[in-house]
Amino acid sequence: MTRRFAAPALLLMLAIAVGGCASADTPPPGRNTSPTGTPPPGPDTSPPVADEVLPLDFSRTGGLAGVDEQVRVGTDGTVTTSERSPFRLDADRLAALRQALSEPALRSPASRSATGAVCSDGYLYRVRTPSWARTADDCAPRQPAFDRVVALLLPLVRSDPAETPSSR
Repeated sequence: MTRRFAAPALLLMLAIAVGGCASADTPPPGRNTSPTGTPPPGPDTSPPVADEVLPLDFSRTGGLAGVDEQVRVGTDGTVTTSERSPFRLDADRLAALRQALSEPALRSPASRSATGAVCSDGYLYRVRTPSWARTADDCAPRQPAFDRVVALLLPLVRSDPAETPSSR
């Protein structure tokens, strides 16, 4: 093949390769995918039902000592942590956790820290449930609903569950 045809042939092969990766089932971004012609609904802001907030995974990482604390709370209230033997939450604590996790504000996007990075020696908090996931750090603007969830989860990872959680 001559040099004159090499560049167009290469571009054609690239276009075919990229086009072949697209799925016929996936509409192009920004297109209305509703069969009725109405725009698709926005994010659901209704409170999740109890089964949509558990199980959950929580982690707190970072800090001066570089901690990596993990907690998993099952649908029945069984808590598995990186620091303690498994145990079960009592009914009142499980109800309080479910209520805090069901807060509608947690299903909307969260603000990130002004710097985009974790503060020096700050903690990074992650919570993931079946209906939402959120990450925040010590530099992020206050998020009252998320702060309540973190305050309920921090004592679960520590060796003394009666210990008062530090404020984020």
